[in-house]
Amino acid sequence: MSKIVPTANQVEPVTPATWEIHPEERQEIVRQIGRMNLLSISGGRVKALRDGIELPVNAGYHVQVILTPADEYVVRRVFRRGGKEWERGRVDAWTGNVNQAAYYASCYVSYDAEEWPTKF
Repeated sequence: MSKIVPTANQVEPVTPATWEIHPEERQEIVRQIGRMNLLSISGGRVKALRDGIELPVNAGYHVQVILTPADEYVVRRVFRRGGKEWERGRVDAWTGNVNQAAYYASCYVSYDAEEWPTKF
């Protein structure tokens, strides 16, 4: 058997462990969510993640908007307490509905983990 040796032109495949986005892509996520939605979700607070953004909501809840290598979004509602993290719902989104997905993910009092992904 011959061993395949990569050439200088070959690029290592993108995996979730190596996927990272640029600051301009984070700014585009914020633009797609919209200023008023951003203010209603987190009061305008935005934290940069390796592959997206995180919006701190309240009482330990956070909304994470993650850009995948396929140019789609994953919106997650995360509850964090005492150094531990629990996912309280996730939904796949695209450019046209990422703002609604992020907004409903932030409504942790009104919609539980099973209900908010069905709202848009």
